[in-house]
Amino acid sequence: MHITFFAAAIMLDRAEIDRFTNAILTGEGGPIDAVFRANGNNPPLLRWAPDVDDLPKPQLKFLLEHWNALRGEAALPPRKAIDPVALKPALGFIMLLDAVDDGWDYVYRLYGSEIAPHVVRDYTGMRTSELVMAGHDYITHFYIACYRAVRQRRAPLYTENTPPPSVAVKVWHRLLLPFADAAGEPNHFMVGNVPGPWRSTSTPPA
Repeated sequence: MHITFFAAAIMLDRAEIDRFTNAILTGEGGPIDAVFRANGNNPPLLRWAPDVDDLPKPQLKFLLEHWNALRGEAALPPRKAIDPVALKPALGFIMLLDAVDDGWDYVYRLYGSEIAPHVVRDYTGMRTSELVMAGHDYITHFYIACYRAVRQRRAPLYTENTPPPSVAVKVWHRLLLPFADAAGEPNHFMVGNVPGPWRSTSTPPA
């Protein structure tokens, strides 16, 4: 059974997002771990600036190598360097996002075709705050906090998180890669998002 999603933005708890962001930046995961455990969920794994060998999925390895090649000696590659044709080895597992509301929310410009079936719908054109998972707003806050932390640190971030029990996938493997806008600010993201195995009691959707 899949969790029910609603096409309406949640009322974001900015205080919780801020706590999560600081925890991600400092590596002190206590505030995040406590909320996940209180909701019956395993704490997420977070790793800053991973090496290619640290990544468990070939799509994510490819994206990190591609991102490094695009940036060269620069801190960040420019958004205009993204070429869909060059991303073929990972197509379907990519999300492209733009920061809005001063980084308190993010618009999906592309929501991968291999991701959408796992979350029931295609969120292209919608916001992260519209990833409404009934009773699990903390996961939406966690995702936004990850983007905010990457904006501040300007470095790749790898995460693994367990979705709510009613989601059929056991874990999401995510690689967040920042891209610079015309002014050099990290307001664009390419995210590799690869689902892990299905839960034993679930079957993939047709």
